[in-house]
Amino acid sequence: MSKTAPISATQEIPGTLGPLWFTMGFLAVVAPFAALTVSAFAPVPRMYEVTDGDVASTDLETPELTYIRMSLPVATSLPKIDRFVSVMLVFAMEKGSDAADTVDDMIIALDTRLNAVLSEAIRDYADTTRNQSALLRSIPQVTRSALNQELGTPEEPTPVKEVLVVDFSYQ
Repeated sequence: MSKTAPISATQEIPGTLGPLWFTMGFLAVVAPFAALTVSAFAPVPRMYEVTDGDVASTDLETPELTYIRMSLPVATSLPKIDRFVSVMLVFAMEKGSDAADTVDDMIIALDTRLNAVLSEAIRDYADTTRNQSALLRSIPQVTRSALNQELGTPEEPTPVKEVLVVDFSYQ
């Protein structure tokens, strides 16, 4: 068996490998430009002109929302299932409404009434389920309903538009 020495940079490339190296180099340089050229001449999708009759009425006024974050988590024990839950909540309420101002003032003053209402709502719902993921999915609806019952007025029965869970601990 004969041993062949590796090719050094100063040696010539054997004639059989020359065309291969040339083709690989050519494709590496030319292929991206060819793809760009093909995409430049691709057909452009048609644009449709929209007339006033095609557009739905946008006369509906959507209220501007403000997001109020609780400064402390709502923490409660769940004695029926021997667990502990802690959640950090954010409330979406109509900006400038009396209810939003009330909730904001309660959070700033560390008023425990808000925490008591939310803890009781979570505890009452947790008594009906032992499933952690079901509890997490239901906390926004349960706490929103409880807050709307507490803060709602005949003029504005649902001041809390949305509740977001930003932190959840289940032990």
